[in-house]
Amino acid sequence: MIGWEYPPKNSGGLGVACKGIVEHLVDSGFVVTLILPKFTSHESPESLVSETEFFTTKGKNYKVIYLSSRITPYASCDLDNYGGNLIDDVYDYAKKVLDCINEVNFDLIHIHDWLTVPVGILLKEKYQKPLVMHVHSTEYDRTAAGAPAADVSEIEKRGFFVADLLVAVSGYTKSLLVEHYSVPENKIRVVHNGIDRIDDNSYLGDFLGGVPVIIFVGRLTIQKGPEYFLRVARLVVDRHPDAIFVFAGDGDLFREVIESSAIKELTGNVLFAGFLRGAQKDNLYHRADIFVMPSVSEPYGLVALEAAQIGRPVIISKTSGVAESLPSAITVDYWDTDLMAKYVNELLDDKERSIFLGQNLKKESELVTWDRSVDQLKNIYQEASQIYD
Repeated sequence: MIGWEYPPKNSGGLGVACKGIVEHLVDSGFVVTLILPKFTSHESPESLVSETEFFTTKGKNYKVIYLSSRITPYASCDLDNYGGNLIDDVYDYAKKVLDCINEVNFDLIHIHDWLTVPVGILLKEKYQKPLVMHVHSTEYDRTAAGAPAADVSEIEKRGFFVADLLVAVSGYTKSLLVEHYSVPENKIRVVHNGIDRIDDNSYLGDFLGGVPVIIFVGRLTIQKGPEYFLRVARLVVDRHPDAIFVFAGDGDLFREVIESSAIKELTGNVLFAGFLRGAQKDNLYHRADIFVMPSVSEPYGLVALEAAQIGRPVIISKTSGVAESLPSAITVDYWDTDLMAKYVNELLDDKERSIFLGQNLKKESELVTWDRSVDQLKNIYQEASQIYD
């Protein structure tokens, strides 16, 4: 398996999903070697940085190989400020993987998103092994249907057509692949992400004095719609002046969102928590009254699932794959901030409705597991392998 971010050095949901897939595959009997880039600010004379043995919660082991690379997660969102040539770095990473792969015996190649496409293609051509590409997001999503980076799009498209099978994280993503990339529908398999259970006893205690708390968890990029969250905040604060809106995340729009909150006179109602992980993020979910995800294009949206499993009301955009796993979630057009604010106000005013919705969402989230996802992946691996029999 070729990845490009992994906890605890991740900045988004792909790393979390990659970890869930790897560890549950290993627990079910698969031998997985995960290859990852490790950022180095200078050209390293040695490609191999380290080989580390990891253990799942069930005590089963797997190997992670780290290779020297300048690749940084989600750099494609801001190519102009990357500080290097991302495309060159992606191809350099591919060559380094090819150099080290002689030490690994494998039956199948599993890659994640466009940064690993050159690696996957080289490995497939050299070893004639089945290639499965996991599509967590597309350039269409990352640029919010705006102006995609041509080089990125070209690599991405090559992956879609060279891979033997594609794994889309939602039916929504599958529809984008068919409609915007002309990928044959019979080549795509939908596998929803799973989720690791959050300990209900992980809550560290109340904060913010019991005032209403509405949260946004995700990267501050055009794709995730942080500006729409601010517009909702402005409308809700007019009715609930003590409401606090929390941004948990970082990204290229960080400064812009801060400035926008000041222009909207929301300085006293908006908090910026930065990127949270582990107990800090779990604590925020516990404290929240409402979770809002106004993404312009969201292939899945693990954070909504995390909020749901705590039993919090969830309001998400209609262009979100996670709606397929959470039928009780309130869905709204991402641009319809008036309606979004109306739902937030109603849930703040009606505690019984809020609790009822949260309980339904919690029940739905309990059906979403990595074991279920990995069972589907096993069938996809078998199907891809039969192509080479």
